Amino acid sequence: MNATTITAAAALVALTAGAAHAQTLVFARGLPDANLNNAANANRSNVAWGYGQSGSPFTTGDDFTLGATGDATNTVWRVDTIRMWIIAGAAGDSGFDLSQRYNDAQLYVKNGAAATTLAQSGNFIAGSNNTDNADISISAGQYAGGQDYQTTTGPLAQVWQIDFTNLNLIVNPGDAVEFYAFGEAIDPASGVWFNLASNAALSGTTQDGADDLYRFLQVDNFANTGAVDSNGNGWDKSSDLNVQVFATAVPAPGAAAVLGLAGLLAVRRRR
Repeated sequence: MNATTITAAAALVALTAGAAHAQTLVFARGLPDANLNNAANANRSNVAWGYGQSGSPFTTGDDFTLGATGDATNTVWRVDTIRMWIIAGAAGDSGFDLSQRYNDAQLYVKNGAAATTLAQSGNFIAGSNNTDNADISISAGQYAGGQDYQTTTGPLAQVWQIDFTNLNLIVNPGDAVEFYAFGEAIDPASGVWFNLASNAALSGTTQDGADDLYRFLQVDNFANTGAVDSNGNGWDKSSDLNVQVFATAVPAPGAAAVLGLAGLLAVRRRR
């Protein structure tokens, strides 16, 4: 390969890398900003779902489906970031950090017809809210108006935003993508990883793809999975997990390869 060809190849790589950083919010089912906590009484919109870890560990999740990109050249999505929220620790407890409760943070994904896989994980660094995986970004968060999460029994809990980034998931429009966040508890008997959710009709914010169901997954047996309507199953109304998805439209993998080869051939012809 001569210098001219190498330059063309480098340019193609640069364009692909640039597209990966042009991510935008393409699926919005974020935290609610209305009817929060027990003050809303029967209209409460926010809830959190988790399962105990003694014996076989389970976690909660949901799914999303992206529509057409609207670009005849860039026909599929590259999902870079899946953002979720959890609760852990008493609100106002400045001495609490996530490493006190969990060994790690994990994201499981089922992309269309593909098998469920561990898409990302990181071990919590002692004394912090960070993991040893720089692609997992965790920060303290709150609901609108600076509100914390109120458990159904009354106490307030801290809200944490978790961004699983640099996922590079190639997603076909119309394919359902299942996602499950999970953290292995230091004390399986009492530690529970709670993912935040809300009732779409009462949330007051955009709730893309809400179908009044959330999902569960047995993390040591991917065959044990399914959907749950929380109305009458732990709550008095239905709910979906809160999630935001950031992506960019890119060429289908085969098209990208052909484009790259065509570019290199064109360079050779111009010699």
